[in-house]
Amino acid sequence: MAKKKQYVKILDLENEFEAGLLSRELEELDIPHEIHSLHDQAFDGLYQMLHGWGFVTAPPEKAEEIKSIYQDLLEDIASEKDEEEQDE
Repeated sequence: MAKKKQYVKILDLENEFEAGLLSRELEELDIPHEIHSLHDQAFDGLYQMLHGWGFVTAPPEKAEEIKSIYQDLLEDIASEKDEEEQDE
């Protein structure tokens, strides 16, 4: 039986939108990962408001690649937001 690789926490995610974009990009690049939400129904999202939306885990050897992809996504989001503000 093959041993499953251990995943480690790579980075924190600010919201569900970021989580979706990052997950889709990592899937397209065939990078193994898991997205974890910190939402807890018992506290009706309070924990998430205090500690962030969630985080991504992956094999440790993919950490730098995932961080780079995430940074690129954040820059793209900021760039699009700036363009929208200039159009207004």
